[in-house]
Amino acid sequence: GTNLLSVVFTPADTNFAATNLSVQLVVLPAALTITANDQVKLYGQTLTLGAGETAFASSGLVNGDSVTRVTLASTGAGAGAAVGTYPMVPSAAVGSGLTNYNISYSNGTLTVSAAGYTATWPTPANIVYGTPLSSTQNNASSSLPGTAVYNPTNGTVLDVGTNLLTVVYTPTDTNYAVTNLSVYLVVTPAPLSVTASNASRVYGQPNPVFGGTLSGIQNGDNIFANYASSATTNSPVGGYPIVPTLVDPNSRLVNYVVTT
Repeated sequence: GTNLLSVVFTPADTNFAATNLSVQLVVLPAALTITANDQVKLYGQTLTLGAGETAFASSGLVNGDSVTRVTLASTGAGAGAAVGTYPMVPSAAVGSGLTNYNISYSNGTLTVSAAGYTATWPTPANIVYGTPLSSTQNNASSSLPGTAVYNPTNGTVLDVGTNLLTVVYTPTDTNYAVTNLSVYLVVTPAPLSVTASNASRVYGQPNPVFGGTLSGIQNGDNIFANYASSATTNSPVGGYPIVPTLVDPNSRLVNYVVTT
């Protein structure tokens, strides 16, 4: 405001009279900025907006003046506010000496974060090699409707061993977070048997083409058998073993327990 300043000047020499003077001094308001502090809440919660000194920051106070309270408002404070960011709007500062300031207010940010929910995936029972994945293994469940994306997907045939299965579950309601789950699935070897067929020939003749039966091949694996005998054209009359040998160009026999 406009303030009166006055002075009484008394000369040291008493032969001169004292003099009274006055002037007007205009004091302008100081700049004071009040900024709402950022806050975070989960979707579905109702946030009680704090108004005390922890809810805001001030810049520009002088002479021991103080701001003790402001009013905060945000459309994101209610339980139904969707995930996202909302202005945190301060106003109506209360404190001491505030009439001496030109107050400006700066918004903070209220962040509404995605809420949690329950999602589970039980460890699946062991399967035998050759069994394609299905909803028996890929069977995660959630307390919310949504979409589950599995890796590997249903129909995949896994190799023998302990295999990691994963799922990304995305709730239909975008106010809830995406959840990643994983389990381990043990795949045990499949049985594979190869049996040579009996054969006969007359002494002195060449061996016939040997054959046999190969059973238990899974997943279209490229495994086949060759059959051979130690008998030659001039081998004495008698019995000779016909021995099968498995051929595995793509290294798929690791998925089998072989009986020969």
